[in-house]
Amino acid sequence: MTDGINHSCSVRLLEALAAKGVITATNRQVVQGFMQTWDVSAYHGLLLTKLLAEEELADALALALKLPRVYHFVGAQLDLAALSVIDFNRARGWECLPIRGPEGGLVVVFADASRSDRISEIKQGLKQEFTLAVATLSATLKAIDELYPLAAQLPSLYGR
Repeated sequence: MTDGINHSCSVRLLEALAAKGVITATNRQVVQGFMQTWDVSAYHGLLLTKLLAEEELADALALALKLPRVYHFVGAQLDLAALSVIDFNRARGWECLPIRGPEGGLVVVFADASRSDRISEIKQGLKQEFTLAVATLSATLKAIDELYPLAAQLPSLYGR
């Protein structure tokens, strides 16, 4: 499991946002400096420096990565078959969750869908097709806390 910051994913995210005109060259330099100083990803750097609000960043990611944008999780159902790969700790740590799509397929929603390393690891573990989507960080984390069964959350409360 890779939990660290993937700097190549972060650089690609900044390049994609700059190419779409979402951030300027100066913004990019500021975020890169912030990333190095505080050892955070570009995604979190953009949020923590307040260069982009959560909604703006989710919209920009969806546009830059050509992914569907999830605006809310009302009525969403967790895909229980995917819990063996995306358990509660991974969902919280990677800020993603597996839900059933409108047609019943698996949709993995990420706050930061630029993390190709994490997406690849999930693909290897799930061994099934899924669609990627983007949502805000706060909506994703709230949905994880609400949708994951309490039994799946309890081991993390005891450090397991």
